[in-house]
Amino acid sequence: MSRVPPSPEIQDLARRLLAHETALKRHVSGKKTSAFRVDEKLRVPLCKLVGTMGYRSLMERALVIAKPQAPALDSFHVTADGLVESAAATPEPAVAIEAETILLTQFFSLLTAFVGSGLVLTVVVNVWPDFAVSTTEFAKERTYDSSRES
Repeated sequence: MSRVPPSPEIQDLARRLLAHETALKRHVSGKKTSAFRVDEKLRVPLCKLVGTMGYRSLMERALVIAKPQAPALDSFHVTADGLVESAAATPEPAVAIEAETILLTQFFSLLTAFVGSGLVLTVVVNVWPDFAVSTTEFAKERTYDSSRES
């Protein structure tokens, strides 16, 4: 089964959310990257929705899909409770941001496929009430088109 690539809207949401969380970092102590903080914040409400195993499964699948696109994710793994961790030192900021964006994009893409864009946006707004989200963020629905395969 072929996957539909993440929409530009999902990529934009991931990129903007990581930038938002990076800006919040100035007010938070600790060495966790933006992606780790986003993962921690999303995990609680989404575990209530899909369960810990469901959340972990989605994050593991997102990581598997993202690793070929972002080799910096090779040392990342998902813990039993669904948190993303890295066994290695954080890569250079530009590399880390790109890798984190790819991972979060894949996660949002999978989550949207399972629960729909409306619920994804509702969770994002509930977790980050000061984050600007358009209700038309995912207005364009993406569907699988078998005619695109060669």
